[in-house]
Order: sequence, then structure tokens, then C-alpha cells
Amino acid sequence: CLELTSCAVPSSPTSLRRIRELHLAQNNLGPVGVRRICKTFIARLATGEELFVLNLRENPLTDDAGTAEALAALLAQRSELAELCLDECQIGDTVARALAEVLALSDLEVKVGVEGNEFQSKFGNQLRSLGGRAKIEDEDE
Repeated sequence: CLELTSCAVPSSPTSLRRIRELHLAQNNLGPVGVRRICKTFIARLATGEELFVLNLRENPLTDDAGTAEALAALLAQRSELAELCLDECQIGDTVARALAEVLALSDLEVKVGVEGNEFQSKFGNQLRSLGGRAKIEDEDE
């Protein structure tokens, strides 16, 4: 388990080897940082490494297409990822749609935390309501 607070995102995929839990809450990662983290772990997963928990809570990831694509690509790897925490990350409908589509089309058993994000479309509600299969959680509801 690696927990980092207020730190820089590692620039080298090799610097994140053998990490099974990565807690990056409150690191001000932003969209560029989350894309780098996702790209790094997609590369690691392709070599047989495992990631069980990715906690990005309270990072301003925003709701852009790049963030949505990176997070969806990470989920689509069908890894052993059990928990993806996106609580209070300023994500919205673009990210919600991408994640809901990946989860709806797969048999992933991943807990996705989305507490504190505002969704205006049906995709946000889908992300919250996928329930049993995807174990989506939002404590606000």
C-alpha cells in the first residue's frame, strides 16, 4: 500500500511497481495527473502487475473527455481493481457516462465511489445505480 499526500506524480511507470493500493487523496492531480496515473497502471497491468485500490478522492480531476477516457480505459483492463474512489473530484456527466458504459458492458465487481460529485444526466444516475454488479456507492443517496 502506498499513501501519498501533497506530492508530485511519479513520471516513470517503473517507480510504481508492485503497488497494490495507491491512495492519492488531496494531491491536486488534475486531469493531466490522473491521465498519467491511469496510463502508468494500464502499462503495469499489461505486464501482470495488479492494482486493487486507486483512491483519487478530493483531486480536481474535472469533467473533461481526457479524464473520462483515461479512467474508462483503466476499468476496461479487467484487472483485479476492487475500488476506485472518485469522491469529491469535480467529475460530472462526461466521466459518469464513460464509466457507466464500461461497467454496464462488463462483469467487473468494482466499488466506485462518487460521493460529492454533481451529475445532471442519466449517466450519473446509472453510475450510482448499477448496484450489485458494479458495487457503485454514493453516500449522499
